Amino acid sequence: MIRSVLAGALALPLCASAQFTVYNSGNSDLIGDFISGLAQDTNGVWVATAEGLYHFDGLTWNSWTTGNSDLPAQIVTDLAVDNTGTLWCWNYDQGCSRFDGSSFEQFTMADGLGDNLGSNIMLLNNTMYAGTYGGLSQFGSSWSNLDMSNSDLPNNDVRDCDIDEDGGLWVPTFGGGISYFDGATWTTYTTGNSELPDDEVFVARVRPDGHVWIGTRNGLVDYSTAGFTVYTTDNSILSDNDIRNIELGNDGEVVICTRFGGVYAIGNDGQWTSYSTENTNLPSDETWESLVDDAGNLWIATSLGLATFPGWSTSTAVAEEVAFADARVHLNNGRLQVSNPAGPVHVRLCDDLGRTIWNSPAPVASMQQDVSVLATGVYHVALMDPNGQRVWKVMVE
Repeated sequence: MIRSVLAGALALPLCASAQFTVYNSGNSDLIGDFISGLAQDTNGVWVATAEGLYHFDGLTWNSWTTGNSDLPAQIVTDLAVDNTGTLWCWNYDQGCSRFDGSSFEQFTMADGLGDNLGSNIMLLNNTMYAGTYGGLSQFGSSWSNLDMSNSDLPNNDVRDCDIDEDGGLWVPTFGGGISYFDGATWTTYTTGNSELPDDEVFVARVRPDGHVWIGTRNGLVDYSTAGFTVYTTDNSILSDNDIRNIELGNDGEVVICTRFGGVYAIGNDGQWTSYSTENTNLPSDETWESLVDDAGNLWIATSLGLATFPGWSTSTAVAEEVAFADARVHLNNGRLQVSNPAGPVHVRLCDDLGRTIWNSPAPVASMQQDVSVLATGVYHVALMDPNGQRVWKVMVE
């Protein structure tokens, strides 16, 4: 029997039997499995990999590589989307680039970057920052750079940056601890003058309550006016002290990615949750970055694929008018029936992994298609035109 189970807008495919939906080179258009960075735009998620750049809208994958575009480097390590919707990429050892949807504009040391080598790019208070091996670079009309020669930055190898409500910068360095710059004075915290557990610091995130969460090579730190609270394998459920990324959920949750110990989340109630290959279907415990999108979906970049947990956090999406409000989609007796009184739309049928099963050859206002060969499972029918998209989930039993 075939029946419709939902007639509504879906941001992403759901997975009924597993905690995570996993995308890799075996079940999607990804060429490789090493995922290094994530960023959200209004149409889906950008995915940085060791084999190029991808965009996934919940149904379709698009890719840009050095072979099919002017992407400066095949290895993309980090991503950010600015307020105009423009994508920025860090391109391993080729600096960074700005992508307008058709071409990449590359920036290097010749343009003012601290170094062509780096790992992170961040949008903070409408300004783009880049963590490079030669300092912290900032983009206005051009690039400028803070390093040991023109500031009290303790180390030129900058791995990340975040900004607090006062406009102060928290700057993690690889080997020099973490520094705070209030616009006039630098204050540096190291293992020698504080309870910081390691001077190799990868990430800092300022929570709305003012706490600064810091990821080091040898432990997780919650810094506040009360001082340093350090979490390690000795006093928490962490199974790995090497903290590589920290992000915040829509409800203030702290999401921690570790080098070899999977992912951890700390809720507003202080309760910890672990996600690893031992207790979930996470594809790898080697995790590099997380993202909680506006719909509340959790995305995890791992060395063996991309994992998403639909509806993990509170949605921050603003309700909008439903696209194709009068459209109807049915799967009955092996036939897909679509009608849209408002006019012709493109129709796409995908499986639950986002792979296209059938496309309408042209936009249609109404149609019927024989799909009696479909195997038992969940499928998605998308109606699309240049002004919007709506997706129905249907089930074949």
